[in-house]
Amino acid sequence: MFGHFTNGLHRIVLDLTSCSFIDSSGLAVLLTHMSRLPAEGVLAVVTPDANLRRLFDLVGLTDQAGFEAHDNLDLAATAIAAHRVVDN
Repeated sequence: MFGHFTNGLHRIVLDLTSCSFIDSSGLAVLLTHMSRLPAEGVLAVVTPDANLRRLFDLVGLTDQAGFEAHDNLDLAATAIAAHRVVDN
């Protein structure tokens, strides 16, 4: 996932629809990924699971600029397409 940002991609959708549990290693990957997110970048996570959303709140992911959680892939794709990436 990290390689995508170094390759110039600034908007990524991560589909966790089938995921109902994330351990500390998975959280570490998401938190590290967010720390490497460019200022104009967006990571949209798809999860309808209320427990995962609560976990994202507890660890502070939802408070970070560029992190979004969506109920389904269509909502995430629509939201991420609306983000405007400005080239410097």
